[in-house]
Amino acid sequence: MKNRIFLALISICAALSLSTGCDTNRNVGKNPDATGLLGEENAAVMPGEKGPLLPPEYIADEFPNKIVYSTRHDVDIAALREDCRIRGGAFNECGSPCADGAICIKMCAFTCEFR
Repeated sequence: MKNRIFLALISICAALSLSTGCDTNRNVGKNPDATGLLGEENAAVMPGEKGPLLPPEYIADEFPNKIVYSTRHDVDIAALREDCRIRGGAFNECGSPCADGAICIKMCAFTCEFR
């Protein structure tokens, strides 16, 4: 019984970390700029331009076949789309935040999927 409760709490925590932008793995100790991307060297690539990828704080999780983007309120979806295009993936506005085959709560996440 305790294991089931623990697993349920872990699943809820993972879902909340994606929906609130509070990433439990990558944003520990970081205080991202509330206005958006930090510094010119980390600036988002705008559609039609070539440039660097988004900084790591905008990636919630990575799997072999996809990247799950953070759901931070200050992220421009156009920048996510362009980042995915540069990476050679297909942007999905309602992808799964979980690894393939994993059991998780049904919810949408911005993902970059690789085939």
